[in-house]
Amino acid sequence: MPIAIVVSGFPAGGKSTVAKRIAAELDWPLFDKDEFLENLFEDQCPVSLHDRRRLSILSDVEFEKAARKANRAVLVSHWRPVSGPNNTGTPVDFVTDHFGRVIEVHCVCSVETAVSRFRARVRHQGHMDAVKSYDDVKKQIQVLERGYPLGIGIQLSLVTSGKVSYDKLLDRIRSELA
Repeated sequence: MPIAIVVSGFPAGGKSTVAKRIAAELDWPLFDKDEFLENLFEDQCPVSLHDRRRLSILSDVEFEKAARKANRAVLVSHWRPVSGPNNTGTPVDFVTDHFGRVIEVHCVCSVETAVSRFRARVRHQGHMDAVKSYDDVKKQIQVLERGYPLGIGIQLSLVTSGKVSYDKLLDRIRSELA
């Protein structure tokens, strides 16, 4: 039975960092939607938010195709929230369609921490982070905050504001996988 560990939370909540650590510790393949998106940016760097959204949707398709080929995987993305805007984020339906077992690791931190991380991080220019003001980012994260966790599979929450206890998290994941 295919198994997925889905890492969820709002933007800059620590999802990619957590997913990389989990995948490395379990020696599982990691599928990060941003990698698919940034590959598209290399070929067609967006010049508008409309272009960026179009490429994001295309990368969702590629991300899903790759994940469906896996028997086990750690999946990380800005997932479509369960409440709030439905025109943002990677649709999650394929996860429960393909993977018979799912563990959701929900990354939790304050809005302020996420906004600071978002403003400080350096990503491909195609993400168009620079066009978003501090207030825009804060409002977006406040809206998205209510949309997580996704509510798929076994729920584990992880506070990512400070030092993360990976040993406890990995023990809980291994226990659920046993």
